[in-house]
Amino acid sequence: MPKVLHCSYWLVVLVIILDWSTTATAQLPNSGQEFGIEPGPMCGSCAPSQESFGGPEWYGAGSESYDSGLFTSQCGCDAAMPIPGGDPGVQMPYPGQFGVQPYGYSDCGMMPGACDFAAPFGTQPGCGDYNSCAPGGYSCSPGECYDPGDCGVQQFCPCGNAPQWWFGAEALIWNTTSSGMPPLVTTSETGTQQYDAGVLGRPTTQTLYGGGNIFGGTQGGYRLRGGHYIDPCGMSGVDAEFFMLGTRNANYHNDSTGDPILARPFLNAQTGLNDAQLVAFPDLASGTIDVSAQSNLYSGALHYREVFWKDCDSVNGCSQYCSHGQHSSTLGFQIGPRFVNLRESFGSNERLTSLETSAQFQIQDSFRTKNLFRGCELGLFGSHRGGRWTLDGGMRLAIGATDQELDVSGQTAVTQAGTTTTSPGGFLAQRTNSGSWDRNRFSLIPQFDASLGLRMTDTWTVSVGYSLLYWGQVLRASEQIDPVLNPGLLPPEQVPLTGELRPQTLLHESNYVAHGITIGLEKRW
Repeated sequence: MPKVLHCSYWLVVLVIILDWSTTATAQLPNSGQEFGIEPGPMCGSCAPSQESFGGPEWYGAGSESYDSGLFTSQCGCDAAMPIPGGDPGVQMPYPGQFGVQPYGYSDCGMMPGACDFAAPFGTQPGCGDYNSCAPGGYSCSPGECYDPGDCGVQQFCPCGNAPQWWFGAEALIWNTTSSGMPPLVTTSETGTQQYDAGVLGRPTTQTLYGGGNIFGGTQGGYRLRGGHYIDPCGMSGVDAEFFMLGTRNANYHNDSTGDPILARPFLNAQTGLNDAQLVAFPDLASGTIDVSAQSNLYSGALHYREVFWKDCDSVNGCSQYCSHGQHSSTLGFQIGPRFVNLRESFGSNERLTSLETSAQFQIQDSFRTKNLFRGCELGLFGSHRGGRWTLDGGMRLAIGATDQELDVSGQTAVTQAGTTTTSPGGFLAQRTNSGSWDRNRFSLIPQFDASLGLRMTDTWTVSVGYSLLYWGQVLRASEQIDPVLNPGLLPPEQVPLTGELRPQTLLHESNYVAHGITIGLEKRW
């Protein structure tokens, strides 16, 4: 009787095993639907064959099929192949069977570089560089076996494993807000009387430079972007960005021996009327005038990014080198520190010689501004992929403070009879507006980006897009020039001085906009 019971026991066990195996095999084409996975070619590096569902076995990824579809036709990922000399029919170790080491295999029954067991059918231990197909499975280091203390549970990636790294470079063709300035250099017709020469409002006066805008129009630059996802599904990660617009220059030069007339116009604070300082006038003075200005904008940011919504039509969650389906969409947010820096300078250099006394004058003015924004940036980003085309966009808002700095200085050097005397104060920069100022302003900097990309390969994408950045309350160097001047301040200063103390410090603020086309190349891997 015990012998009969013993045989019956093993017979029942065998029937149960065969029945479970047959049922499981019959249900295999629809397995995984509870995970949102549709029937089709199994994606990943080590999908089990129908015959191995009841007991996962080694197989060749180059020839194994699933649901009448070649494994490699859909994926072509890491091949879960035994090392040469191994037996492709040997089972993977089950939990509790780690002592079994088939001939020709690594300690855990899988060669280094293979993947985990496909998880819609359960979780099994394994090794591999990528967990390309194991929602719910385990991911280990290459060549190592499953150890609950060393391996965490791999997250199920409905849209497949995402590329972990990306880096892109973009050429910027942007327009920037121009900066205004007063009339700086004028001329008059030959024969104009000295007291009318170069004076604004006179019928013979013509403005040669100034009275308009500089730094407007198209400006070139570049932008670098990169990042890393810290999870295989591409849900959480970090990214960094840096862009710079090329230095803009605005230069002017003119010289005369007296004809044509050259003058520097101003509003006389003593009389309240337009006036002019002569640089070159017949039989009175000869000279040169140079004006130069520069503008430079650059910015950097570091973000933590989190995808909070993702939708796709992927089949069975492929790995990063597999097909993710024809369409996918994501939405996420990002947060992190950002800085923006706008530096500008304006300078004038006048050299004239008196034809009456032979005295030489060199008059210099300098205006420098710096706007440095530091703050925290919050943003939303999204993308949609249809086949090889991708549409990406984002809106960000940086909240923080702008540190505004203004430096104004002037100098006049007079050389006569071989002796040079230097005095503070030039023409536009006098003691009344010279010095350094530093203050902070609360600032908001919104930015919008959109681009259309074409995936040339699985890893390379070219794109064209549009970006817009708005920055309020900045100091522009040329807009700090006060056109009102008290001539009694010109070195040597008049004593006693009469009239209003001008020029004065303006600290004039304006809005700055940079926007335009972007052309980029990006690699994801």
